[in-house]
Amino acid sequence: MRLKITESPSTLSVKRIPISLWDITSGACLKTLAVVTGRAFCTVFSTDGRTLASGGGLWDHSIDLWDVATGEQRQAFTRHERNAYARALAFSTDSCILASGGYDDSVILLWDVNIGKLLKTRTEHTAQVNNLCFSPDSWTLVSGCGDGKVLLWE
Repeated sequence: MRLKITESPSTLSVKRIPISLWDITSGACLKTLAVVTGRAFCTVFSTDGRTLASGGGLWDHSIDLWDVATGEQRQAFTRHERNAYARALAFSTDSCILASGGYDDSVILLWDVNIGKLLKTRTEHTAQVNNLCFSPDSWTLVSGCGDGKVLLWE
Protein backbone atom coordinates (compact mmCIF):
# COMPACT_ATOMS: atom_id res chain seq x y z
CA MET A 1 0.00 0.00 0.00
CA ARG A 2 1.33 3.47 -0.90
CA LEU A 3 0.21 6.50 1.08
CA LYS A 4 -0.41 10.11 0.17
CA ILE A 5 -1.04 12.97 2.60
CA THR A 6 -3.43 15.83 1.92
CA GLU A 7 -5.01 18.67 3.81
CA SER A 8 -8.72 19.30 3.48
CA PRO A 9 -10.58 22.30 4.86
CA SER A 10 -12.81 21.70 7.83
CA THR A 11 -16.40 22.87 7.70
CA LEU A 12 -16.18 23.82 11.39
CA SER A 13 -13.45 26.44 11.28
CA VAL A 14 -11.08 27.89 8.72
CA LYS A 15 -8.30 27.70 11.32
CA ARG A 16 -8.55 23.92 11.65
CA ILE A 17 -7.32 21.76 8.81
CA PRO A 18 -7.18 17.96 9.25
CA ILE A 19 -4.51 15.76 7.71
CA SER A 20 -5.74 12.82 5.66
CA LEU A 21 -3.86 9.66 4.71
CA TRP A 22 -4.77 8.23 1.30
CA ASP A 23 -4.04 4.94 -0.42
CA ILE A 24 -2.73 6.22 -3.75
CA THR A 25 -3.39 2.91 -5.50
CA SER A 26 -7.11 2.74 -4.71
CA GLY A 27 -7.72 6.44 -4.03
CA ALA A 28 -9.43 5.60 -0.74
CA CYS A 29 -9.05 7.83 2.29
CA LEU A 30 -7.60 5.54 4.95
CA LYS A 31 -7.63 7.87 7.89
CA THR A 32 -8.14 11.51 8.83
CA LEU A 33 -5.91 12.56 11.67
CA ALA A 34 -7.29 14.65 14.50
CA VAL A 35 -7.82 18.28 13.56
CA VAL A 36 -4.75 20.42 14.09
CA THR A 37 -4.68 24.11 14.86
CA GLY A 38 -3.63 26.01 11.77
CA ARG A 39 -2.20 24.03 8.92
CA ALA A 40 0.67 21.64 8.36
CA PHE A 41 3.36 23.20 6.18
CA CYS A 42 5.50 20.08 6.18
CA THR A 43 5.05 16.38 6.87
CA VAL A 44 7.39 13.40 7.02
CA PHE A 45 6.97 9.72 7.81
CA SER A 46 9.41 8.01 10.16
CA THR A 47 11.58 5.46 8.40
CA ASP A 48 9.58 2.61 9.95
CA GLY A 49 6.33 4.20 8.71
CA ARG A 50 4.66 4.09 12.14
CA THR A 51 4.89 7.81 12.92
CA LEU A 52 3.97 10.90 10.92
CA ALA A 53 5.41 14.26 11.93
CA SER A 54 3.63 17.44 10.86
CA GLY A 55 4.96 20.94 11.28
CA GLY A 56 3.47 24.34 10.91
CA GLY A 57 0.67 25.57 13.04
CA LEU A 58 0.45 29.30 12.36
CA TRP A 59 -1.38 29.73 15.64
CA ASP A 60 0.41 27.31 17.94
CA HIS A 61 3.78 26.82 16.13
CA SER A 62 3.63 23.12 16.88
CA ILE A 63 5.33 20.04 15.55
CA ASP A 64 2.99 17.10 16.07
CA LEU A 65 3.78 13.39 16.08
CA TRP A 66 0.96 11.07 14.99
CA ASP A 67 0.55 7.33 15.36
CA VAL A 68 -0.23 6.25 11.79
CA ALA A 69 -2.06 3.07 12.83
CA THR A 70 -4.46 4.75 15.28
CA GLY A 71 -4.51 8.33 13.98
CA GLU A 72 -3.90 9.61 17.51
CA GLN A 73 -1.52 12.44 18.35
CA ARG A 74 1.42 11.03 20.34
CA GLN A 75 3.41 14.18 21.10
CA ALA A 76 3.65 17.88 20.35
CA PHE A 77 6.77 20.05 20.37
CA THR A 78 6.48 23.85 20.50
CA ARG A 79 9.94 25.38 20.70
CA HIS A 80 10.26 27.48 17.54
CA GLU A 81 10.26 31.18 18.31
CA ARG A 82 7.13 33.33 18.44
CA ASN A 83 5.79 34.02 14.93
CA ALA A 84 7.93 31.17 13.55
CA TYR A 85 6.87 27.72 12.43
CA ALA A 86 8.49 24.53 11.21
CA ARG A 87 8.99 24.56 7.46
CA ALA A 88 11.13 21.41 7.11
CA LEU A 89 11.25 18.09 8.97
CA ALA A 90 13.46 14.98 8.78
CA PHE A 91 13.69 11.76 10.79
CA SER A 92 16.99 10.03 11.46
CA THR A 93 17.34 6.56 9.96
CA ASP A 94 16.41 4.90 13.27
CA SER A 95 13.44 7.30 13.71
CA CYS A 96 14.73 8.35 17.15
CA ILE A 97 15.68 11.92 16.23
CA LEU A 98 13.52 14.48 14.47
CA ALA A 99 15.07 17.60 12.98
CA SER A 100 12.87 20.65 12.44
CA GLY A 101 13.80 23.76 10.49
CA GLY A 102 12.17 27.11 11.18
CA TYR A 103 10.74 29.50 8.64
CA ASP A 104 10.93 32.85 10.42
CA ASP A 105 13.49 32.00 13.09
CA SER A 106 15.98 30.20 10.74
CA VAL A 107 16.72 27.70 13.51
CA ILE A 108 17.25 23.94 13.34
CA LEU A 109 16.06 21.98 16.36
CA LEU A 110 16.95 18.34 17.06
CA TRP A 111 14.45 16.38 19.14
CA ASP A 112 14.67 13.03 20.91
CA VAL A 113 11.36 11.53 19.76
CA ASN A 114 11.28 8.81 22.42
CA ILE A 115 11.39 11.17 25.41
CA GLY A 116 10.20 14.41 23.79
CA LYS A 117 13.34 16.32 24.73
CA LEU A 118 15.04 19.09 22.77
CA LEU A 119 18.62 17.89 22.21
CA LYS A 120 20.25 20.70 20.28
CA THR A 121 19.58 24.08 18.69
CA ARG A 122 21.51 25.27 15.61
CA THR A 123 21.35 28.97 14.71
CA GLU A 124 23.90 29.32 11.91
CA HIS A 125 21.40 29.87 9.08
CA THR A 126 20.51 33.45 8.17
CA ALA A 127 17.29 32.71 6.26
CA GLN A 128 14.38 30.27 6.51
CA VAL A 129 15.27 26.58 6.60
CA ASN A 130 13.57 24.98 3.59
CA ASN A 131 15.03 21.46 3.47
CA LEU A 132 16.44 18.89 5.88
CA CYS A 133 17.76 15.38 5.21
CA PHE A 134 19.74 12.87 7.28
CA SER A 135 22.43 10.76 5.64
CA PRO A 136 21.69 6.99 5.52
CA ASP A 137 23.88 6.43 8.61
CA SER A 138 22.25 9.41 10.45
CA TRP A 139 25.66 10.90 11.26
CA THR A 140 25.18 13.89 8.99
CA LEU A 141 22.24 16.27 8.62
CA VAL A 142 22.04 18.40 5.48
CA SER A 143 20.12 21.67 5.62
CA GLY A 144 19.23 24.12 2.86
CA CYS A 145 17.96 27.62 3.45
CA GLY A 146 16.42 30.55 1.62
CA ASP A 147 19.73 32.37 1.06
CA GLY A 148 20.99 29.45 -1.06
CA LYS A 149 23.37 28.00 1.54
CA VAL A 150 23.56 24.28 2.14
CA LEU A 151 25.18 23.24 5.42
CA LEU A 152 26.34 19.83 6.66
CA TRP A 153 26.05 19.00 10.36
CA GLU A 154 27.68 16.10 12.22
